[in-house]
Amino acid sequence: MTMVKSIHYPMAKDADGTWIHIGEITETNAKNPVFCPECDARFVPRLGDINKHHFAHKSGSQGVCSGESGYHALAKHLLAYHFEKEAKITLQATCQSCHYTQEVTKTVARVEVEKGDVEHRPDARIRLENDEIIECEVVYRNPLGDKLKRYKRDKTAALIWFIGGSIEEVPSICQPNWDEDDYNEADLKKYFGESLILLASFAPANHVCKPWGTASIGKYTCIRCKQETQVALFSTWFPCWVGLQEIGYAEFGLGPIHNNISIAYIPAGFWQELNKQHGTHLANDFSSTPSGYKRFYIMNHCHCGCKIPDAFIKQSIMEYESDLDDFKTVTVHFELTHWEEQSINNAVNNGYKLGSTLHQLMRDRNTKIQ
Repeated sequence: MTMVKSIHYPMAKDADGTWIHIGEITETNAKNPVFCPECDARFVPRLGDINKHHFAHKSGSQGVCSGESGYHALAKHLLAYHFEKEAKITLQATCQSCHYTQEVTKTVARVEVEKGDVEHRPDARIRLENDEIIECEVVYRNPLGDKLKRYKRDKTAALIWFIGGSIEEVPSICQPNWDEDDYNEADLKKYFGESLILLASFAPANHVCKPWGTASIGKYTCIRCKQETQVALFSTWFPCWVGLQEIGYAEFGLGPIHNNISIAYIPAGFWQELNKQHGTHLANDFSSTPSGYKRFYIMNHCHCGCKIPDAFIKQSIMEYESDLDDFKTVTVHFELTHWEEQSINNAVNNGYKLGSTLHQLMRDRNTKIQ
């Protein structure tokens, strides 16, 4: 007779249908009846000294809860237990107009679990407070196939969990985006397989589209006054449409985060707002060529007035074995000047493809950049 490996459940349901975790089982309540959330068979709490405490089916009563089906059932009920107990889920919400992303915590109203082998329904469904739905799929060996294609086509919020033969707890959520990424099932498993994968396009709460930008803020010791001063390394701003990483890496070779960028790339409100909110000393500066041509750009300064080129900041980071991780990333909203707003609107109205910048717009108009 073939022995069927018992699948260990960390949770069960009591006679009232309420979740109970193995950690809640004591000598006092150990004999109270608890049941499998999938097949409703009686569970037995295993509280020995060798294996981790768990619930298991009585011998001979596993049925559909053994083998591949058993692991699949355990995972989807573990999802239901986790989100019903947490009663909330934190999502990344992205504005489809300006692409601003923020974290939004939403209340979980209830979780519905499909029992048995249902071909065209999700394994579980998370219902949120505002009637939004997240379809949950557990993938053990059988691929999602057409289900993933259908979710992607309809931009359905889908939570995917690739499981193995050992399941003890629900992993943290990683959220790629339907609107920006083109992952197939193999890519999802390869890059995010250790996490719950949430593919969704949620709208930010109470969000008004405004230009915004991100920068890394940190300390730098001035070479002149020897005092620490706050510096900012730009990472990107919206709507520049093309990341400053691309501009800086190609033109300056200073790595993925950089400053010393032509003033035509950076809206004035962005760096002025950084100064106001985070105590930096960003300001216009220029360099002259032998022919007398002046190139204007944005540069960090110390509070004593000393210039702080990006190369100095990078050298300091390397010398002190520090890292850009020591810098914190901040996001600021700001106002565009009338000229900047007009230039961007003209670019859009004239059919400029995404990737245009203020600098490129001016260049295309044969305007000399200084």
